[in-house]
Amino acid sequence: MFSIERTTDKKSQTISTLVRTSERNIGSLQTVMAGYLRNQERLRKKSVKMSGLVKAFASMETPQFGEMLACFAEMLIEREKERDKMIERIQVLSEEMLKVYPALCHKLKEELRTRDAALEKEAKKQQQLDKVLTKESGNRPKISQSQMELAGASHEVAHATGSVLESTARFEVKKREDIQSCFREFLWSEIQFHASSLEIASHYHKLLAEYSFGDDAEDIQAKLESTSPTTPTTPRSR
Repeated sequence: MFSIERTTDKKSQTISTLVRTSERNIGSLQTVMAGYLRNQERLRKKSVKMSGLVKAFASMETPQFGEMLACFAEMLIEREKERDKMIERIQVLSEEMLKVYPALCHKLKEELRTRDAALEKEAKKQQQLDKVLTKESGNRPKISQSQMELAGASHEVAHATGSVLESTARFEVKKREDIQSCFREFLWSEIQFHASSLEIASHYHKLLAEYSFGDDAEDIQAKLESTSPTTPTTPRSR
């Protein structure tokens, strides 16, 4: 006899555990990735702010020194344009990919509930047939009817089982391929950003080394001399 108190078998429990684990882990991954992108955006904003401050600094300095400062500020902006591209690429090719999983997990849970309902129905039909066989063993029409109902319920279980097993297999394959693709795109976005950043930094590093401040020194000296107080003339003795 089937027990109607336990309508979830080991197969359903295994699939349910798989779904819950995937939902939790992918959800955590989404949260961490979103936090990572927020941190990258904060870094971008801080660099842009720094660029603005350095430009303001440049506007108050002598020509050569001011030009060097403006060059550094420009480097910051160029680098952050590359960071912005990285953020956008990760959002589109990595983060968006994970957003479908709450709906996919919900769909699998619904299929499991459908199968569990079919199992419960089958257990009840088995119990009804057992009662008929025990109490009305001579009632062939009723026995045949109960047997047909049980066969129908068993068919529903088989169909629901096949459906949920197929959906779970597709889910697991998709999950692996998507996570693999997510991480590959994440790393490629990082590679492109760091390669571009290194190229930009190297270029501006050379530019900064080419600046000399000889003319600035002369300008500063001239300003200092023009602002020096005149030495008082000593009166001649008569």
